[in-house]
Parts: sequence; structure tokens; C-alpha cells
Amino acid sequence: MSASASKKKRKELNEQGLSVKELAVKKASDEKKKKLRTGLLIALVAVVAIGIVIGTIAILNNRYTQTVATVGDEKISIPVYNCFYNNCANSICSYLSQFGLVEADVPFSKQSNPMGGDGTLEDYLIEYTNSYLTSYYALYAESKKDSGYKLSQDGKNQISDALASVKSEATEHGYPSADKYLQALMGRGVTLDDYETYLTVYITASEYDSYLQESFNPSEEELATEYDANPENYDTVFYTTSTTNAVGTVDKDSEDKDMTYTDEAKAEAKAAAEAKKDNMPEDATHTKALKSDVANEELAAWLFDASRKAGDTEVFSTNDAGTTYQTVRFDSRDTNDYSRVKAYVISITKDTPTETEPAETEPTETEPAETEPAETEPAETEPAETEPAETEPAETEPAETEPAETEPAETEPAETEPAETEPADDKSDEEKKETSEEKLEKLLDGITAEMTDEDFETYASDLGYTASVRTLAKGDTVDEVDAYVYDAARKAGDFTSIDTDKTYYVVRFVGTQEDSYRTELVKNALYSRMYTEMMGKYELNMISKAMKYLNTNLTLHSSAS
Repeated sequence: MSASASKKKRKELNEQGLSVKELAVKKASDEKKKKLRTGLLIALVAVVAIGIVIGTIAILNNRYTQTVATVGDEKISIPVYNCFYNNCANSICSYLSQFGLVEADVPFSKQSNPMGGDGTLEDYLIEYTNSYLTSYYALYAESKKDSGYKLSQDGKNQISDALASVKSEATEHGYPSADKYLQALMGRGVTLDDYETYLTVYITASEYDSYLQESFNPSEEELATEYDANPENYDTVFYTTSTTNAVGTVDKDSEDKDMTYTDEAKAEAKAAAEAKKDNMPEDATHTKALKSDVANEELAAWLFDASRKAGDTEVFSTNDAGTTYQTVRFDSRDTNDYSRVKAYVISITKDTPTETEPAETEPTETEPAETEPAETEPAETEPAETEPAETEPAETEPAETEPAETEPAETEPAETEPAETEPADDKSDEEKKETSEEKLEKLLDGITAEMTDEDFETYASDLGYTASVRTLAKGDTVDEVDAYVYDAARKAGDFTSIDTDKTYYVVRFVGTQEDSYRTELVKNALYSRMYTEMMGKYELNMISKAMKYLNTNLTLHSSAS
């Protein structure tokens, strides 16, 4: 500072009444205030920066937790959607992979629609999940409106057990929390609360679906009114059919090798089908059906016409080309005004004729071809020895030794057939020796009228049979079994064996349905109508702007497939 400036400064200070000492104090104070202002500014900037970071994280997380769809008034968040999607993808891919329709280790978005439609596997699974969600959320929404329904304690236990299992798995796999574990499995944003929501909707909807069916109870008047209005929908018809095909030719010079039919060949086929109306062949097929079972609408209309009577016949073309005809004879119609029965029916196929009997007829040229296959494969090794017997008398040994080789086939299979027959049915030598009669006797030996259904199922399972209760309508099984289970004197626990041409049946009676079969059919139809109307009130609305945050482009890993 120059002398004149310094002098000027001192003059100003004198005018302010400040001494040199006071000036130094003021200067130090000003610097301190300046530093404080700078520090506050830096702190403010830091706070703002932290706020921006936290806000950004919150916004990003919010993207993965926002609503992505609605069903009625129910909102579905992205995490909950992901839970449903994962459930659907796992079950569907597990099924499709059995048929080679899903590739392991390839993203869903890179695989074609396994059903042959447009789009990718991911598109197909999203469509499937959307349909699934619509049904479940519709049922869930209805359950909340139904004052007569409450989630059962068993349902609540299923939810709490599943949540506990997730927590346990998270710890077992080294995740810091159940939320982190769920996010690794199902996508960003999924929390334990989201998983609980998913479980609640899923279990409630499943339980309510069963509740609706069990509680649905239309009045007798409603049932009668529906049947009287549409009896053809609930009656069963019995009819006999025989198919006649036109004779076609293949052009050997044609690359596609398609069969061609002349008008004459078609006319001959139709004439042959017409001729069967007066003389139905012995190998004709006997069929029972409800109207809904008959795909050919013209045939269904004819069969269920109220004027139809036993013995009526007609010929129907089964394709547009006119190359196949079906001759049909109407046999009877049942109004199903009876109660179906429940029973166990186990079948044991009878053994084929023994190998020793055909051995006597082998000298003929045609017999070996028919009988030797029954010898479980020796036919491949022995014809070379038996056929020359007619032209080379010196080779008489086969006539004498073949019985020695074929008869032991039943008692010494280990020497002649093990390599060929054991892999086919994977049975032990002991099982191979057991005849159908022995199997029948062994099964019957342990059955008693006093045993429970569970005991019977366990006993049959231990012997290698699958025993489950069947609900039988008339005509569902062979006439002999029908006659037994529909005997008016039949009571729970009754059992018997029935011998038919090709099969032994072991039958155990369980009971009779409370409702008539007709009532069952009509009630099911009315329930289906009610259910369809209820579901029609709901539709899934996807929020497209949120769909991009869904975790749907997954990959089925080799270890999972």
C-alpha cells in the first residue's frame, strides 16, 4: 500500500473510531465469517447431492414396485406380477421340456412360441400368465364380496409356512435378508410383503374356487326346468359305427406321394357304407356318448333327435373330400336318471396260450408265423431249424429237440430269453414266472371286506397295482363289471373277481353317489354358466409403460430342466 493510500485508510478508520488493534480484530472476524459461509455452502451442496442420489434410487426402485395391471378394482404391482409369472413359467416350462419344446440355457425371448403361434416363448408365457392372473384375481375379488366365505385356518397356515420357508432358504443360501433372496429369484423390487400378497391371492382364489363348487346348490325346480328345456344336453346315447374308406392310388412319379381318389372309388365307398345299414359288420364299434362328446355336429343332431328310435341307421361323410364314410346305427338313449357308483377296478391281462401247444402244429407252413411270436422271441432263432425239416429229413433233431428248447422257455428263461425280454418290461425272473392266474390269486388272497379304502390302496400298491376310486356311469366298463357294481344288493366293501375272454377284473365296491347322474350333469352345466358369467365381469388391463420393468425374459437352466 502506498503512503498516500495508507494515510487515507488511517483517516477513514479515525473517522470510524477504529484503532489499528481494532482493525486487526475486525479483519480476523471477517475472515471467520467468510469461512463459515463457505462451509455452509459446501454442506448445503452435499445435502442436496445426497438428496438427489437418494431420490434417484427411490425413483428407480419405484419403477419396479409400481402397478403394472388391474383386474376389476384389484391392482397388481410389478413384484406380485413377477411372482405369478415365475410360478407359471416354472410349471409350463417343466411340462414343455419333457417334449423338447423348451431349450435350456437360452433366454425365453430368443425361443419361438412352443405352441406354434406368433411371437416368442416369452410372449406365450406372458399371455398364459395374464389369463391365469385374470382368473385368480377375479376369484379373489369375488371372495372378498362373499360374506359366507372366509379363508380357512389351513389356508392361513399355508401362507405362514411358505413365508417361513422363504426366510429359512434365504439364510441357508447366504442372503442377508428374505427380500434379497426373493429379488434374486423373481426380480428387482420383490419383498417378503409382495410374496405374501401373491400367496394370499393364490391360496384364497384356489380355496374359493372349491368353495363355490361345493356350495353351489340349485333348487330342484331349477334343475328340472333346465333339463326339460335341453334334454339332449344331458342324455346319453348308445350307438354302433363302422367306417368305410375309399380306395386310393399313389402316383409313383409324384414327389409328394399324395393319395388320389377317383370319383368311381368314392362312389364305391359310399355304396359299401350304405350296404352296412342292413348288415352291420361284427367288428363294428360300440360307443356311448353325451352330445358334447360328439364332434360331428350333423351326427350329433341325428343321434339326439327326439324322434330317434332303436335300429335307425344312417351314413355320414366324415370329410369334405368324400373319401371316408361312417355307417351309424342308433341303439338306445338313457335319460341318466340313476346314481353313479364308486368302485375300484383292477385289471389283469390274461396270459397268451402256452408255447407247448403250438409246438404240435408247427409242421404247417403258416402256423409258425402265428404261434412263434407268442414264444417271446425264440421265433427269430428257431424258424431256421424248423422250416428246413420239410426238405432235409436228416435234420430231424429240431423236431425232437425243439420242444426241449421251447418248453423250458417258461421254466428256464435265463438261458434263452433274458437279454431280449428283461429290458422290455424290466421285471425280475420271479415276476416273469408268475402267471396271470397266480397274480389274480395273490391279489385276492389279501383282500377282506373289512379293510378300509386306504388299506386296500396300500395293499394293491405293494403288489404293483395302481388302485384309485373310479366313479362309473353305466357303460363305462365291461358288461360283467357293470352288472356287479349296479346290483341293488351291493354294499361298501364288497369285492369279487370277474373272468372275461382276455382279462381278469378285481372289483371292490365303495358306494353310490348321492345325486343322480342327470342331476350331476345339469348342476355342472348350471355352475359352468354361473362361473362364466361371473368371470365375464372381469378383465385384465395391462399398463404398458410399466411392462418394460417386468422380469419376464428368463432362462431355463440345464440343471433345472
